[in-house]
Amino acid sequence: MSKTFRFRLKRLLDLRRLEEREAEGLAIAAARRAADLEETCAVLMTERERLSRDLPNAAARNVDRQDEIRLLIEHSVRLDESLRRLSAERDLARTAAAMAEAERARRRSARRALEELETRSSDQWNEELRRLETIEIDEIAATRFFARRDAAEE
Repeated sequence: MSKTFRFRLKRLLDLRRLEEREAEGLAIAAARRAADLEETCAVLMTERERLSRDLPNAAARNVDRQDEIRLLIEHSVRLDESLRRLSAERDLARTAAAMAEAERARRRSARRALEELETRSSDQWNEELRRLETIEIDEIAATRFFARRDAAEE
């Protein structure tokens, strides 16, 4: 029996650690994308609210400027379309972020399980080594005892 412990699943544990780091990076990127889309949606909603407040006032003030009012209405329609599209993307990004976080947690659990197995294997190996060393020491002590006893009898 060797005096140094070697975990047989070391390569698998290294792979699990790498997978966990990759999953963590993906989870962070997905969360960042969801947050960016959330921020963009908030800006568009603020712009749409401002435009909704300003449009009636602009129509009342500028009855003779129908082209300007038409442009404001078209801008409002484009904002609504963009907001719908980005809201759908944001919802998908939130779902993707939640799934990435779940995957990261699953990979962390797999890594921790292998680390626990490594710890237990190491502890068992160390216990077996101590047991064998104790047997060897006992055998040496017994050999010396019998050698001294036999020498004393002669």
